[in-house]
Amino acid sequence: MENMQPPQWVVDKIAEVYPKARLGFCGGTHYALCELWRVREESVIGRDFDGHLYGADYDKLFFRPRHIIDVAPEHVFSGAVVDHVRTMLTSFKDRQLAKLQAAGKAEDDELQDMAEEQGHELYMQAQRSYHRPQVVAKKFLTNDDRAVLSGEAADSIDIANSYMPTPGQGSAIK
Repeated sequence: MENMQPPQWVVDKIAEVYPKARLGFCGGTHYALCELWRVREESVIGRDFDGHLYGADYDKLFFRPRHIIDVAPEHVFSGAVVDHVRTMLTSFKDRQLAKLQAAGKAEDDELQDMAEEQGHELYMQAQRSYHRPQVVAKKFLTNDDRAVLSGEAADSIDIANSYMPTPGQGSAIK
């Protein structure tokens, strides 16, 4: 291998995002994301790391590096490893809520696109000379129909937050 040393900007960015994180080199083309733990702390996460660490020096009497995850070389050299560090820092609850929020936003966008397309189609049909609107006697109109015709109906339903758990649902995400 020619030069397997990671770019300095990646090492600096990892230290900026989480000061106790280090990028380790295991040999060959294998990298590891490590975290500095106090020597006296017991951990079930990871295993002791004995390879070369990149980044700021640390006091070996007080800290020991723990191997957390393996990192592919392309993630190291592209800088994607920094996103791995950010992911490790966020809680499972926050990641799940962000995922649900993104799903709701995607559905809301899809519904908006369909509504615009349907509205355009209805507008085009209304412009045709042979199109005649359906006549409904006022006595058959409900209060909701009257509200819609007068423009007093509710603006819209919040589809973007439809996937988000509400406090009354007793959500599984805590």
